[in-house]
Amino acid sequence: MTDASKLDTLDRPEQRRLRIQDRVLNIGLICLFGTAAIAALDFSQAGKLFPLAVSLVGLFLSVLQLLFSLFGQPMADDDGSGQIEIAADLETPPDLFRTRLIRFIFWVSALFLGIWLLGFKIAVPLYMAAYLRVEAKAKLWLIVVLIVLTIYLLFYHFSRVLGVVWPEPLIAKIINLPGFLM
Repeated sequence: MTDASKLDTLDRPEQRRLRIQDRVLNIGLICLFGTAAIAALDFSQAGKLFPLAVSLVGLFLSVLQLLFSLFGQPMADDDGSGQIEIAADLETPPDLFRTRLIRFIFWVSALFLGIWLLGFKIAVPLYMAAYLRVEAKAKLWLIVVLIVLTIYLLFYHFSRVLGVVWPEPLIAKIINLPGFLM
């Protein structure tokens, strides 16, 4: 297919509709990230850094994507359908995929269950330690360093410096936990 014929395929109504949908999505994201950036300006000095950084990066990338959508030329291998070709790994046996999927579901479920039962501050360090030891087979010193850093971030930085309020865990309704654990 020549470059001219590829550009002609973009003029079909369904291709134009797809390009319009992309632009509408980009404009929606620009509005969302712009609103988030403006709202973050009213936060305290320490509390606005993260939301402002995320929203400004999202705003920049959304504007950039919109500009490419409006003024960019289609790539040479773009047929205008909006579909991308993903290479499939046909050499990996289906049983291995199934095993990996089950393990993934287990780990995500364990994290959510741990947060619900034990609370975020307790569950995340425990989850990280278990995951790093079982799945990543990380060395003990690395696990300790990462857990200490995580505990610092959760117990001091987020809670005291940024003033993040964590939801009450289910275990706190059963037993009386010290306030710093909740």
